[in-house]
Amino acid sequence: MRLCADDALRRDVIMRLMCGGELRFDEVGAAHGIEFPAAFSGELARLAPMADNGLIDLSRDAIRVLPAGRMLVRNVASVFDRYLGQASLRRFSRTI
Repeated sequence: MRLCADDALRRDVIMRLMCGGELRFDEVGAAHGIEFPAAFSGELARLAPMADNGLIDLSRDAIRVLPAGRMLVRNVASVFDRYLGQASLRRFSRTI
C-alpha cells in the first residue's frame, strides 16, 4: 500500500487528536501546505454536534478533546478518516 499526500495529512490529523488530544490548524496547515478550515470544512461541520455536547472544544483555530470526550476520542478522530465509510473496505472494529 502507498500513502498519497491526503493519506499522510489525515494520518497526522488523527494522530494529533488521538495521541495529543489537540489539533492546531496553523500547525497542520504549515506542515502540509494547506489552509486547514478550507480543506476540512465538511469534517468541521460534522464535529459541531460533538462540540455542542461538550466532547470537544471547536474554535476557529483548534480542536481540543475535552475530558468528557476522552473516552470517545476515536469517534472524534474518525470524522477525518476518508476510508471509514467505504463499504468495500470495512476492516475496522465498531465504536459506541
